[in-house]
Amino acid sequence: MIKKQSLISTLLALILILLPVLACKVPRNDTRGGQGQRGNRETPQGDGNTEIPSGNYVGNINGAEAIANVSFEDLRDYTIMAGEIRSSKFYYTFRADIVGSSGYGDVVYHNENIRFQIKIDLTPDGFILTSNPLGPNESASYKFVRR
Repeated sequence: MIKKQSLISTLLALILILLPVLACKVPRNDTRGGQGQRGNRETPQGDGNTEIPSGNYVGNINGAEAIANVSFEDLRDYTIMAGEIRSSKFYYTFRADIVGSSGYGDVVYHNENIRFQIKIDLTPDGFILTSNPLGPNESASYKFVRR
């Protein structure tokens, strides 16, 4: 019984030693730039073919023109999209994690200090922001295009 426990302990120790080494040797597949390549920090891929640059986008939220000032930060496995949306009636800030051409995040509605979830879908000319995509409140989608 002692030999069996000793063998198991030795195998576990080897696995723990080799696991980090093996993890470093396996190349990661980055969908935005191929294996081992990184995309441009300012221009993540919208539909796989179109670059979506940082900057200003215009949309319509409940009849009011809204200006979205957006920036992107490209990380190894996903892109962070963050910014603010302003009009004469409201002020929102948001942050979303984008993988490929869509992702989820949070918005803060500063007029009433309310936080809710969003889904972002990148398009060739901008993005679509969907509020409350998973419920429980009613969902609505708003399209923003490059200004």
